Amino acid sequence: MIYKLRRRFILISTVAVLSVVALVFAVILALNISSMNRNMDIFRELADAGKCVILVSHLNDVAEMCDERYELVKISGKRKRK
Repeated sequence: MIYKLRRRFILISTVAVLSVVALVFAVILALNISSMNRNMDIFRELADAGKCVILVSHLNDVAEMCDERYELVKISGKRKRK
């Protein structure tokens, strides 16, 4: 009986903690998206003014906003140590 109650408590606690973490993550993501849009607007203005802007990102949305895109590809396995 106590084991079942303990297991239920742990399950409910885990769900509650994960819900809070998900909410915090959603807020951070929303702030980062608005910040990213502002930064991309600044970079776009610089590029339109003839400045060279080199941006490294793993986000496809950012890459789609760029004039030229290059993809870095891993060309070998493990690096040998000397």
